[in-house]
Amino acid sequence: MEPVVTQTNKCSGGPPGPTSAERVVTLLAAADSLTVTTGEAREEFAGLHSLDAVGRLLLWAPAHSCVTQVLDATGGDAKACIEITDVAAAAVRDRVRARLTAHGWLSLMHRDECYGTPELLLELDHVQLTERGRVTVLTPDELVRADVDPLAVQEADLLLHLADAHPEAIDQLTRLVHPDVLQSATRVLPLALDRYGIVLRVERLSGHRDVRLPFPHRAVDAVSAQRGLGALLAEAARRARRCRAQH
Repeated sequence: MEPVVTQTNKCSGGPPGPTSAERVVTLLAAADSLTVTTGEAREEFAGLHSLDAVGRLLLWAPAHSCVTQVLDATGGDAKACIEITDVAAAAVRDRVRARLTAHGWLSLMHRDECYGTPELLLELDHVQLTERGRVTVLTPDELVRADVDPLAVQEADLLLHLADAHPEAIDQLTRLVHPDVLQSATRVLPLALDRYGIVLRVERLSGHRDVRLPFPHRAVDAVSAQRGLGALLAEAARRARRCRAQH
């Protein structure tokens, strides 16, 4: 798969896009569900996990969990693997943006007094992030030092609103994309949005190309992300005026 093309100037004072560690902690924060595999058991946990301050993954098992039964049978702990699939909100071609696999030791801590569900703890050994055909292995220490993207939970809604309610804005943003990338394009849709900027997917008859348009400044929330998009749209409008003036 082709690498992301970054166009326009990068964000001031930092990289043009998130690090692998930032992507991992953001995926963990935003994921609605994950799959836990240990021994012979494989089970999906929906909305029942969080990453603590020292890089451990906390999980709340559903009632009658087969994973919990395995842990009970093995004395309360076992090697485990956790998987998350990151899927684009917009209906782009090839919607899987990334896959995360976390390996470690899963322990049964105690049963929640209010709901009667077991609380599980995964002591992470390493995390594998597969993104754009590239595999990156990260340690728990790297994750502890990384910040969750402030748009993590809102990203899907913001992208869908942009794609459904403001297709003219997407069209205008393509003025910031190099003409060579747009050659033979059949459709352009928003693929990702984070504190650093927006990524557009340029689909062609054969394959696709992703283009990152960095904000002038990093966003700290949804409001500042909207300001960043506004700045990109203003720059696109300026380029359109210059182009008309030249012709």
